[in-house]
Amino acid sequence: MMEKEPFSEILKPLFSLGGIAGVAVIREGGVVFNSLPYQEAQSKVLMNEVAALFQGYRTAGRSIGYIVFHWDDLTLVLHGAGTVEYVVALHQAVVLNAVIGMLPGLDDAFARTLREIDVSKRQVMRIRLIPWAASLRTLEGALSKVVSDSQAKKMIERKLVLEKIDVDRPALQATVERFAMGVFANIGHKTKQKLLLSEFDAYLKTLN
Repeated sequence: MMEKEPFSEILKPLFSLGGIAGVAVIREGGVVFNSLPYQEAQSKVLMNEVAALFQGYRTAGRSIGYIVFHWDDLTLVLHGAGTVEYVVALHQAVVLNAVIGMLPGLDDAFARTLREIDVSKRQVMRIRLIPWAASLRTLEGALSKVVSDSQAKKMIERKLVLEKIDVDRPALQATVERFAMGVFANIGHKTKQKLLLSEFDAYLKTLN
């Protein structure tokens, strides 16, 4: 992730509104600024989900005007119609309209500042996308150790249909992990579930 300066300066007017718990700024799938009040693991899950949402809109040739929702007792505002995409966490929803009115005006400042930063020196957290094919083969291989091959295949196919997953499109690692956990949850034996999860986790680590 880039150093918070000079982005903190750009965001000063936003924080001056009061009631702002934190802000994250995303550019091209990378988090360039993050002051959201979450633990690292929780923040990673949130940013993966948000980045996937923004990416989905970009792929469709659209942008997010505003999306407002609740996450752990905070109101989150997503905005992604310019150079960068924003996640703003609010302690107080009363400042929501002020935030919505201010975000578009910050875009020019971010665009200028990002142009001034040497791309080769940027340390941006890239969102990892994983092909489904290899993951599903590994998942099926693990399942076949505790159920028949045909059962393993059916369990995976059923979950793919239920989740409406397009296997031709790579997915976020967090999405693949959740999918595997959902499939393994059908194995009634807790110890076997843990062993299968451990094996699948080992596979994911080979991708890093």
